[in-house]
Amino acid sequence: DFPEAAPRAGMSTEHSPVASSNRYVQTRRAGTGALTFSVDAPVAGAYDLRIRYANRAGTAVPAAVLAGGARQQLELVPTPGGQFATHQTHVVLAEGTNQLRLELPSRALDVDYIEVTPFRTRIEAESGEITGANRVEVDMSTANFSAPYFSGAAYVRNLAQPTSAVRLPVTVPAAGTYELTIGYSTAGSEQERRAQIPAGGVVRVN
Repeated sequence: DFPEAAPRAGMSTEHSPVASSNRYVQTRRAGTGALTFSVDAPVAGAYDLRIRYANRAGTAVPAAVLAGGARQQLELVPTPGGQFATHQTHVVLAEGTNQLRLELPSRALDVDYIEVTPFRTRIEAESGEITGANRVEVDMSTANFSAPYFSGAAYVRNLAQPTSAVRLPVTVPAAGTYELTIGYSTAGSEQERRAQIPAGGVVRVN
């Protein structure tokens, strides 16, 4: 979560109780707005970029992000009543300190902050290609108090069979090293789960 960069010509720092730290940057003249941020990346790769902004134009306006030698065009949609909203995109950063430049050609744009975090995506197992296992759907409405806790409304069961597998398509914005987290539960009865029966699996990439 990075604070506002110093305003340049045609920009000013304004105050609002709905902005983080009660401050935001306002573009006052068309074609002159630009904010440059210094971003430290622990490793090279893809990162999620969230831009907290307000668009007072009433129509979508263009903007651009320059990071890692690449330029990315954005379209920032109007925000009702000039309230702040969040636009999410991705950037690829080098290891170490990076300069991220946000160009704001419209004077109707305000910027509260940008947030840069490691790229994240969640792929539900039940959406994949399932072999030798079962897709289990559960009524997850509030009326079903006995429903087990898991994301979505389904999960894959019986993956412990020798021939069972689930194939999941994963799309990433750039080549690199990613951390993989698997949400799972051990199979069997309540007694078997409490016994913490060892289980194994194989993960193959492409």
